[in-house]
Amino acid sequence: MLPRDWLLADVPGAKNAVYVRSYALGPSMYYGAGAGMMPTAMSVVSDLIEVGRNIQAGATGAMPLRSYQKLVPRKLRPMKELRSRYYLRFGVLDRPGVLGQITTILGEHEVSIAQVVQEGPREPERPVRVVVLSHQAWEGNLQHALDQIARLSVVVEPATVIRIAE
Repeated sequence: MLPRDWLLADVPGAKNAVYVRSYALGPSMYYGAGAGMMPTAMSVVSDLIEVGRNIQAGATGAMPLRSYQKLVPRKLRPMKELRSRYYLRFGVLDRPGVLGQITTILGEHEVSIAQVVQEGPREPERPVRVVVLSHQAWEGNLQHALDQIARLSVVVEPATVIRIAE
């Protein structure tokens, strides 16, 4: 879910890349060979352990190894204040008005729709996929809309949500 003209969109195969936007440097990308399945998994688990340690210690960033210097707390922006475009996929029963219900709820929560695609007809009681691409919306508004959509009797699979980087 990246724009085609982004450098990250051209990272092939087993290569890894990290895109960083900083105040001092601006946008930059770090690119190289991937480590492989097991080293990558080990690194992810290591990062999760570090995050857990930081949460337990009430700290942010890397914990000092043998230092007792005071860590400066960083304030995080609440997720509801994130503004992004979204890819949404719903598993719904193919009934008249279902698409209208979903789009109405999104609209009531100020989630503007850029594109909608629904699979063709299937067996009457089997779900079809409805895919929605949104314009930029507030995460909080989207989550409220998704909660309401999930309560519809025609929704038979939880929504899949992917934030689209811009």
